[in-house]
Amino acid sequence: MNIIKRLLSNANQASADELILIPSGQLYLIRSPKSPKSENECLFSDVVVSIRETSLPFNYQLSINKTGEEGQGILDDDELDASDNEEEFDTDTSSLKSFLIDEKLKICLFQKHGTYVIAWKDLDGDIGDMFEFRIDPSVSVESINQFMLAVYKCEYERKYKKSSLNLKLEDLQEFVFDRESLFDDDPDLLSTLRTSANIHSSKAVDDSDSDDNFEDALEVTDPKLLFYTNADLLLYDEVKNDYELKVSSAFARILQNDVWSYNLEVISSETKKTLVDVSITNSIDAAFDFDSLSLTFNVDSDSLVLTWALQFPSRKSYEDFQQWFMKCLYETNNKASWVTLRDDEQQFMIDAINNLKIDEMDVDEDESEDESDDEKPSNIRNNKLFVSDSDSDEDDENGLMKRFRASGVNSGMKLAYKDELAFVSRGDKLGVFRMDQDSKPQFSTAIENISSATKKGKSINPGNMMLQKGDTIMILQDKNDKDKLYKMDLEYGKVVEDWELKKNNSELPVVNFAPNEKFGELTEDQTFLGLSHQSLFRVDPRLREKVVDSEFKQYKTKTNFTQIATTEDGYIAASTKNGEIKLYDKLGKNAKTLIPALGDEFVGLTTSDDGRFVLATCDKYLLLLDVKIKQGRNKNSLGFEKSFDKDSKPVPKKLSLRPEHLAYFRNATGSEPHFTKANFSINRNTKKKEPTAIVTSVGPFAIIWNFKKALQNDSASYSIMRYDSNITSGDFKFNDSKKVVFALPNDVSMASNRAFKKASEQFSVVDSRY
Repeated sequence: MNIIKRLLSNANQASADELILIPSGQLYLIRSPKSPKSENECLFSDVVVSIRETSLPFNYQLSINKTGEEGQGILDDDELDASDNEEEFDTDTSSLKSFLIDEKLKICLFQKHGTYVIAWKDLDGDIGDMFEFRIDPSVSVESINQFMLAVYKCEYERKYKKSSLNLKLEDLQEFVFDRESLFDDDPDLLSTLRTSANIHSSKAVDDSDSDDNFEDALEVTDPKLLFYTNADLLLYDEVKNDYELKVSSAFARILQNDVWSYNLEVISSETKKTLVDVSITNSIDAAFDFDSLSLTFNVDSDSLVLTWALQFPSRKSYEDFQQWFMKCLYETNNKASWVTLRDDEQQFMIDAINNLKIDEMDVDEDESEDESDDEKPSNIRNNKLFVSDSDSDEDDENGLMKRFRASGVNSGMKLAYKDELAFVSRGDKLGVFRMDQDSKPQFSTAIENISSATKKGKSINPGNMMLQKGDTIMILQDKNDKDKLYKMDLEYGKVVEDWELKKNNSELPVVNFAPNEKFGELTEDQTFLGLSHQSLFRVDPRLREKVVDSEFKQYKTKTNFTQIATTEDGYIAASTKNGEIKLYDKLGKNAKTLIPALGDEFVGLTTSDDGRFVLATCDKYLLLLDVKIKQGRNKNSLGFEKSFDKDSKPVPKKLSLRPEHLAYFRNATGSEPHFTKANFSINRNTKKKEPTAIVTSVGPFAIIWNFKKALQNDSASYSIMRYDSNITSGDFKFNDSKKVVFALPNDVSMASNRAFKKASEQFSVVDSRY
């Protein structure tokens, strides 16, 4: 009787339609320290290990298969013809590799750096060589224990040629090996490893268990080579405004230092000297360019940021390098294995850094063409290069304005849709600025000492702000205490209601909120959408608990929602802390589309009016997503309305400043770049609802992307204007895609997009590549 079938028949084991297997892991060949051969090798990066029966009674195999092939089932007797000869058992053509389960393998289970590993001897290799199957963290301990129990029973049956039915673990102790047993053929090797462990532990501040030291000693202490290829190395020269070739055909290597830690190293093929050595993280501003088959990135060097470029000789070397780089970047950011991602999720990650063009856009030419540079921002005087947030001080004789500026700095801004107003938060105050067509925003009034309607003396510092009922009501959240929402009557200039949201008499903390539809602020609707860490719901202030029971979507596990946005048709986009985006057609239903996470939290989320594009702002880049379904049964629908087919995902596009421009920013400001929330232009007076531009800022630099050019990977798709202080927030004026409004620490500025300069002019660099 098949041992696997017996195991599966046990009530405490897996159900009868499951295999005895570990569903995800990596197979490594670990070389003996005495081996003259090459270093350790990852044989297969995403595989399944299972137990299979052979044609001989009481004999079984460890079988290594590609992910997805485990459904072939257990081999029947007539599927494998083998004799009782170890060399003939590796004949299963459906397996990548297989091993006869025998106690000589010394199969053992241990933990290394928090990861469970199944190891066994390489009987065909040098003494001390072994295989390691490094189990993916997503696999449960129960599944691992079940698998190991099956291994021990297989070894028992092979040795004693009898059934293992009803045996318990204590009956199988002779087959439970520890890691040291893998080296019992060479006592000298074991002694060497122990000595290494002692040396290793002597460097530590605290003494640790000898077994832990032993395991550390067996781990590769030098960086492990994962991939290498040849590439030309170039360096950006700010004086010459161009890239200069430094080394032809250098060795570009990707190395693993530790779990979730990787380096990019470039070595001269002639001198063998290391020219570049940098950790693979978001901070190097890596940018791949398919047209030139290149990677551009930044490296800190002697308090100066240098921009390097690798140009690959072929498309294959470029794509292979890119895939390894993305794997390492993902694992660094997420502290999780790349192999746990599905193929389509991996491809999404690669597409996101591959600068894909997004086609099929019909943007009006008169809306998308570059503007001339002959118009200056409305508060620049005498053609000054830098816009000063104090230029208008001499005009500020209003005592109310002085009180508004008395303490703190401007921290947020909300533009009105109905009236041409900008509401700017500053501590417990709101400044109201009126925007005329051709002049700078004029200070109108200030709402001071914003405080709770029910708790006397409790000040409120507005964080999230949303307008209602034609700009007469503002819903706001205290950025220092987000447990409640507050309703402010703008006509009276005070908070009139405090709201504590509840569900079934339990408090429901609000993470974020948004109007029911993109321009719902213009309607008389009092209801709006709310977001908690694990639920989506509609808020109705007229209800006792404020939450509409019939429109409440609760997730059993904590999804960590953080951002929410809606389209003009009322479709909903909600994002999680790790960067997943869920698209809904209706509140209360399951999401139609789940967009995979890149691992970075969003600081903002918005949609185009028609819902075709979703724009997420991350700390280091913008993520632009085309959610129109291009093929399959739901072609031409939006991801809000219908689901994408498995092999058809939303097209992702990362928008960021080019590495040499980010290097300029770091060198000029001495700080790290951080994007403020990006916004689409809005012009409801045109027939087409596609945006024509995107606005955001980084430090003192205001940035506008020409939308059509950005979709087509035009290297000159963004233009820049510099202020003399960091920008707090920015947005397009409603129904005017050629005017942008920015909140500065002590002022509000409005500028025409004609005032923005090409990046090459503002940063004194050129747009040419190599």
